[in-house]
Amino acid sequence: MTEEKGISPALVIVGGLGLGLAAAVGIYALARAAPAPPPPPPSPGLANFYGKVTDAATGEALPDVQVALGGIGTVTDATGRYEFIDILPGVGSVAFSKEGYQTAVYADLTVAEGNNELNVELVSLAPADVPWEYSNIDVEVVPANVGDWMGIDYSATITNISAEAATRSVALRWRARPPGGEWGVWMTIKTEQVALAPAESHLFTCPPSTFLMAYNSTVQCFLLDSEGYYSETTEVSLGAPP
Repeated sequence: MTEEKGISPALVIVGGLGLGLAAAVGIYALARAAPAPPPPPPSPGLANFYGKVTDAATGEALPDVQVALGGIGTVTDATGRYEFIDILPGVGSVAFSKEGYQTAVYADLTVAEGNNELNVELVSLAPADVPWEYSNIDVEVVPANVGDWMGIDYSATITNISAEAATRSVALRWRARPPGGEWGVWMTIKTEQVALAPAESHLFTCPPSTFLMAYNSTVQCFLLDSEGYYSETTEVSLGAPP
């Protein structure tokens, strides 16, 4: 009989800044969600890694959560469930990300032979209406003249609408989807330290020479700061090669 294991990996990276980026932004997730039904045992010598992702405040199942385990990925279904079936046992890291929620990244995750369960609760991001404001968001697709790539010219105005000066790390987050494919995991293309006095504004830019994407893909992007405040998400479609 195959032993079923509940695993508790170390949560050492927390935030909305992507797998493998150590950014301490006061973001966390709790692995205490209701158990997901176990899948059938894996093939001999292999492992299953599965679980359920829910909202930490409401307990509701979260669909369409991006789950990245090493170099492979999947998304949660309508019940919040995810599964990796018949994978190689080993030690690595796993990331759970969904727009509007704080990304949780677990490191030193041991997936042993047999069934391995990890249930996770994600915490909703704070609303973007206080105390920093994101406005004048402009996203343009421009020719890059680099192979099968096009450039994205991104800019947005960040304004401190609070009564206190503050310094925050602001990251431009993005994900892409190929034609007929699935969305990839959220990644970070640029991070900038921004210091603002009350009522002061700053123009955040990311030039097309930095933000290069493949032809025919669709890209979503937004700004996320180290206090959990974020801009609206902008979506652009990249055309076919000329």
